[in-house]
Amino acid sequence: MKGMKFMKKRIKRGKKDYGHIEKCFQFINELLEANGPRIHNLIMVGFLEVLSDEDDSIAFARKYLSHDGVCLLDENIDYWNGNI
Repeated sequence: MKGMKFMKKRIKRGKKDYGHIEKCFQFINELLEANGPRIHNLIMVGFLEVLSDEDDSIAFARKYLSHDGVCLLDENIDYWNGNI
């Protein structure tokens, strides 16, 4: 959880800290290419749930996630908003 707090703080700080965050998203996108249900669940629970509670984090995630990542993010947001 501390890692995610680190990421959210960096996103809020602005562009000067985006380098580290972009690398994290590249790693997540590479994991998504594995296309396994356990990997998707890990990303959903350990990463996207934490990012999907603030608008600035959601906007950043939409910009840097792959298409599959954005689909999982949207699924997560829909779930927490009671739309699933």
